[in-house]
Amino acid sequence: MTSVPDLSTACLAVLGLVAIRPASGYDLVAFADRSIAYFWPIPRSQIYRELARLEGLGLIAGTRVTQTSAPDKRVHAITEAGRGVLAAWVESPTWPTTRSKNGLLLKVFMARHARPESLGPLLRAYRESVELHLADLQAIVEQLADRDEAKFGRLTARWGVLQAEASLAWLEEAEAVVASERDPATGTGGRAIGGEVNR
Repeated sequence: MTSVPDLSTACLAVLGLVAIRPASGYDLVAFADRSIAYFWPIPRSQIYRELARLEGLGLIAGTRVTQTSAPDKRVHAITEAGRGVLAAWVESPTWPTTRSKNGLLLKVFMARHARPESLGPLLRAYRESVELHLADLQAIVEQLADRDEAKFGRLTARWGVLQAEASLAWLEEAEAVVASERDPATGTGGRAIGGEVNR
């Protein structure tokens, strides 16, 4: 498997967006705003910086496009080296975390660039973490039951319980999608999520 160079998650996210379709920086900013911004926002200025970095590393290639009714633009497309790096990152069974960004959803969004079966370990690891978190929260809710002075603390713990239960419901759907992408003849993934072949 291709090794992943020391790139930030934002840089890998930009690489994944370029892999979906070639785009200028302007178009890529608009695409990011309509897609990954809901769970992994990236400032406009950083997208342009990451494009330059990726091109310098040979993971994307830029082509100057002449326009008659607007200034010329540079359109970026992913290279084979870039595809290898992106697939290796998506297929690694870990996800970045921050207080305000969801790295798991970022990887799932980019899963079209990887083998479908590679999502299995990622989803299993996430399920384990959610189940442990849910068990801790349920214990807190039970400990605070019938304690009037703790009713608001219990209420906040209940929010966490419901969030964890929603995550488990989402996991059921995600695991079903991954299972449906497997090749019925071999039981293994023969195509990437979204129909793009990466073999």
